[in-house]
Amino acid sequence: MNRVHPVLKHKTPMKPVAGILMSRIMEALKWLPKAADQGDAEAQRLFGIMYYEGQGVSKNLIEAKNWFGMAAANGDQEALSMMKKLRKWSIERILGDFGMVGEIDRIMEEQWKLYKGKLL
Repeated sequence: MNRVHPVLKHKTPMKPVAGILMSRIMEALKWLPKAADQGDAEAQRLFGIMYYEGQGVSKNLIEAKNWFGMAAANGDQEALSMMKKLRKWSIERILGDFGMVGEIDRIMEEQWKLYKGKLL
């Protein structure tokens, strides 16, 4: 027996369905800034992602960091993870600009040896 998925049986063309979905997305986006301003951590993280990736706004890592920081302060663990990622990227970029990519590892290793020596 040849079965057809119920969605494929539907006679409604996909264009109107896509239009309805887009209007619902646009309606949700109207509420996102209000939620973020009221301290909603998920909304703040979503703004961070938008700025981090340049989705719907100009890419701006400083603005992304600010939004991730607010979300992390409100308990969002994913935002905290993104802040760590941005910090690591920033440090590597700065060290790279000064030709010091491996320097931080060398310094950390030296400090660890000194610390271990004091323990013995």
